Amino acid sequence: VRWAQCRPGLQRGMRSANFTGLEIVKPGQSKPPFWRTNYASMQRLYSVFHMSDETLPYYLENLNKWQPDWIYGYPSAVYTLAEFMGRTGSRLQLPVKAVVTSSEECLDVYREANEQVFDTTLWDEYGQAELAGLAFQCECGRLHENISYSFMEFIPTGEIDQGLQVCELICTSTINPAWPLIRYRVGDTALIDPNATCSAGRPGKIIQRMHGRTSQFLETRDGRRISNISVMAKKCRNMKSCQAIQKTPGEMTLRIVKDSGFVEADADHALAEFRKKIGNEDKMRITIEYADTPLLTSSGKFLMIVSQV
Repeated sequence: VRWAQCRPGLQRGMRSANFTGLEIVKPGQSKPPFWRTNYASMQRLYSVFHMSDETLPYYLENLNKWQPDWIYGYPSAVYTLAEFMGRTGSRLQLPVKAVVTSSEECLDVYREANEQVFDTTLWDEYGQAELAGLAFQCECGRLHENISYSFMEFIPTGEIDQGLQVCELICTSTINPAWPLIRYRVGDTALIDPNATCSAGRPGKIIQRMHGRTSQFLETRDGRRISNISVMAKKCRNMKSCQAIQKTPGEMTLRIVKDSGFVEADADHALAEFRKKIGNEDKMRITIEYADTPLLTSSGKFLMIVSQV
């Protein structure tokens, strides 16, 4: 299915550089190699758990030796590489044909940084390890459900974001006769415009944007649930990342990884943007915390909302 609907310019046998959550290097390792090679699939797998300003020069050196035709991985991990390259003025010796991201919400800042640094198109996709449902980005710039792979239902949750319905995804796979999943609740939500059509003429319902996990939300003191903060986060200034972490309903920590140029006024601006959506102190007590790196899941994914309630 992947190769039948492959992005323009990609073919079997081309070399890829993969940035996903596989644990391929010992956690305490501080020197290269931070990668392993799967020659059967022409993949070089890079550890997303060891990426820092100290180690990324080694990654770049190896990428130039491997000379990948395309890059695949978590949006936040590939962005970490692109942001470092942009900040240091680094570029790959040979350009890649495409960047393909999956498994996380692809924020606008991720897309812009990757397309600028790698001088190519970023293609996003959505799927799960359970092979229950699949969606690809097409030339129209939006995700399409893959109707040859699965049947996807979009059940309105009653929540509206940016004027669009927030829908829970219910998936029935058509490609797995060994263990078919029927009306499987994958735990994800998406923004759906029921009247949207594809400018490229492709079939299948259009997903305007993946919205988040149904299990990850912020709970205010008055019982409201905030399931997405990307609208607020993208208005923040001079930050590499920000996450909302909640341990107790009505209280949250805004975990900020500073970028160059960050000043205290940027924290005040971020707090004001969150207040617009969440409400005043009586609705949510917000504490700001600074960190060198964001919190990642055990599989290396970046979640904008981390609920520990």
